[in-house]
Amino acid sequence: MKSIIIPANVKTIAYGAFMNSDQNLVAYAGTQKDFTDTYSLTTVKFAEGSKLKTLGAYAFDYQYALTDIELPEGLTTIDEGTFRLCTALKSVKLNEGLKKIGERAFFECLDLKSVTLPASVETVGNYAFAISSFSVFDKTSSMTAVNVDPDNKNLESVDGVLYTADGKKLVAYPAGKTEAKFADGVTEIQHGAFQGCNQITSVTIPDTITKLPTDAFSMCVKLSEAVLPETLTEIGQWAFQYTALTDITIPESVTVIDPQAFEDSLLKNINGVEGSYAETFAKENGYTFNSVSSETNTFTDESDDKAADIEVIAKPDVIPEQAYFSVRLDEENSTETRIAYNCYFTYNGEEYEPNGKNTHSRCYA
Repeated sequence: MKSIIIPANVKTIAYGAFMNSDQNLVAYAGTQKDFTDTYSLTTVKFAEGSKLKTLGAYAFDYQYALTDIELPEGLTTIDEGTFRLCTALKSVKLNEGLKKIGERAFFECLDLKSVTLPASVETVGNYAFAISSFSVFDKTSSMTAVNVDPDNKNLESVDGVLYTADGKKLVAYPAGKTEAKFADGVTEIQHGAFQGCNQITSVTIPDTITKLPTDAFSMCVKLSEAVLPETLTEIGQWAFQYTALTDITIPESVTVIDPQAFEDSLLKNINGVEGSYAETFAKENGYTFNSVSSETNTFTDESDDKAADIEVIAKPDVIPEQAYFSVRLDEENSTETRIAYNCYFTYNGEEYEPNGKNTHSRCYA
């Protein structure tokens, strides 16, 4: 069956109704392409006046050849995994009336470039737009934006990233993005929000976040640098699974680390304060522990051209105590709502970046 029209009187499509989950069919067909050509739907349409309310869990799971779908007005629920592994799905139209997008609803939809959530959407489940180990090592998601109708009172989009309307929870990060950025004021990351963002190489967690949840950055296979804030207290299960981290500095504030937090990553070295939980975790789980000082140095703007009252507090092993700190207004990157400054450290006659590169940092106020 290549195409289907759902009659107008259908109100529910049940669990797995059009699921292609039997991998024996793949073996029978011979190749993934043969399986797709032979067993997958290419077109799904809904008759005019459709009364459909619910798309059940995994209803179109593994429909590899499905490329476009326009869901009917009045649909209220897209359940768990409804379009999971619809890897060729390029566009989906979501209409007003939709309230719930379930966990893994569009999981592994690699060709889906963006979605726009109508004003009626209330919740988006964990891993809704994530990708997994099936693909992260040889494929990249096309998704760069999750957009939201401006009238939505529950959710908002900032630079294509999905947040709750109050900006406190980061719900979903498009897996096709190449940089990890956070909106001001975010305090929580939803489970699996960054899972499968396999183009991201570094991330700096803002100090407003105290916990990293399950699968926070799992399968970000190019992630080689993660800067954790001194406010962090907990690192959850598989938070950095399948990442390229070889070493990480864990703040003294962290008191809970799941034993599987770094499972299947390249991590070998953990840096931390002697006697902290980071040391205990490292020794109990076979990592090399390197002690760093808990003391800090304070840097204030010493330039004549002062643009802002900015103070930097850093550990001695991050920025040399003798570094000269200066601040200059960055007009190019300033906006009406946010003023940008370039913050410079000079050491031994060269501009010094905390990561050792001769570049400068940007601060916002």
